[in-house]
Amino acid sequence: GRGVVRLLSSLESSHDWEYYCHAATADGVVSHVNGWAYAALGRRLSSSGDNDGNDETAVFLFQEALRKRDVTCGIFEPLGYFYEVGNSGNESDEGHVWANLAASYRRLGKYSASARAYGKASDVFGNGGVVPEGVLSAWAQVELELGLPDEASQKFLQILTAESTSKTPHPLAAYGYGLSI
Repeated sequence: GRGVVRLLSSLESSHDWEYYCHAATADGVVSHVNGWAYAALGRRLSSSGDNDGNDETAVFLFQEALRKRDVTCGIFEPLGYFYEVGNSGNESDEGHVWANLAASYRRLGKYSASARAYGKASDVFGNGGVVPEGVLSAWAQVELELGLPDEASQKFLQILTAESTSKTPHPLAAYGYGLSI
C-alpha cells in the first residue's frame, strides 16, 4: 500500500529492484503473489547487515509477505525469470522470511514472538529438508534468553552432531551448548 511506497523514497540508494517492489506493492495492485517484494523490502529495512535499520517496519513487511500466496516472484510477475520453477515449491523462501521475521522480533526484544517465528521457520524448512544451522543456532539463543536451557541445548547439540556441509567448527553452538547444560 501507500506506506510501503513511502518507504521506498526513504531508502538511501536507488536500485532497479526498487522499481519492481514499488510496482508490486503500489495501491491498486491486487496480486497474491507479490510477497517477494515485501520480503525484499523487509530484508532491506531490517537491522541485519551493515545498516541500523528499522525492525518495527521490517516486521510489518515480513508479515505482509507471509500473508501472500507465496513469497517468491511468480513466473509472470516482474523479475520472475530470476526464480526457478520446480517441484520444491517455495518452502525455503518462506522459511527464510519466517527466520528474518524471528530475527527482527529478537532485536526488538520480543523473544516469545521470535521463538514462535523460529518454530514456524523450522516447520517450513523441515518439510523440504534440513533446518539451516544458523536458524537453529539463533532459535536456541532465543530459548536461552527465555530461560529454556533444555530446549536450547537440544538445538545446539543437533548442530554439533549434524554432518555439516561446511567444514568449519561451530564455536557459537559449542559455547551455547556449554551455557545451556
